[in-house]
Amino acid sequence: MSWLSRATGPRWLIGSAVAGVVGALAYLAQIVVGFEIPLAWRIILTTSGTVLLFFSVVLPNWQARHELRAHKAALVTVKEAVAEYDVKVHKILIPLSSLLATVIGTTNARERQLAQERMKQAVVDYALDNVQGAEPRSCFFAYKDTPKRKLVLQNPWRGRNSQPRSEFVEGYPAGDEVLKILDQKRTRFVPDADKDQPPGWPGSAQRGYNTYIQVAVANGEQSFGILAVDALNAGDLTQTDKRLIELLAQLLGCALAA
Repeated sequence: MSWLSRATGPRWLIGSAVAGVVGALAYLAQIVVGFEIPLAWRIILTTSGTVLLFFSVVLPNWQARHELRAHKAALVTVKEAVAEYDVKVHKILIPLSSLLATVIGTTNARERQLAQERMKQAVVDYALDNVQGAEPRSCFFAYKDTPKRKLVLQNPWRGRNSQPRSEFVEGYPAGDEVLKILDQKRTRFVPDADKDQPPGWPGSAQRGYNTYIQVAVANGEQSFGILAVDALNAGDLTQTDKRLIELLAQLLGCALAA
């Protein structure tokens, strides 16, 4: 029905108006000229005027009905997407809330540390399992406040069978860019890394992915690292994925601040 979509576009609103005007002119021509024109011409004018006036009435109504159907279909799609997102977030929040309660509630330092490590693993797992895209990968880079500040890849990381880079070090373009995200407690979402490649980053052949999300894991003035997700193809990750990773990073920040 692609011809129907084309037929109900804005240009057909103009076309229907033109058709109405031409149809009216055809009738006026008959009135002005009267019966002095041959019968065949009167039949042609009458027929063409009728057809053109018909389309001038039908096309706007056709467009209105088409737009109403499209609007209803869009509402259904939005409602389904919201419901799916609510279910996804619900499944994530319940177990992570339980882990967070364990971290905060324990008075034993060793048990708290183990619970925090479980929280890291759970966040990385949920990040991988709930984003879209071809062969995504999720990982956590821990912040090290050494003489040269850096972000170091920690187990856990999950996803396709290629390990992420091991660290981002201050003083190098790539390291400075990622540390800036952490310092500013913000998010970087790049839908297409070939079009928006940060300084010091390799090309897509060496990088191995074309879209990524990096979120600072922090709590107040405390900085803990970066939660990162990437996928193979540009456009695989979406704004919905970005919001999800930001939520997971906030929960992890709360757990690590305990």
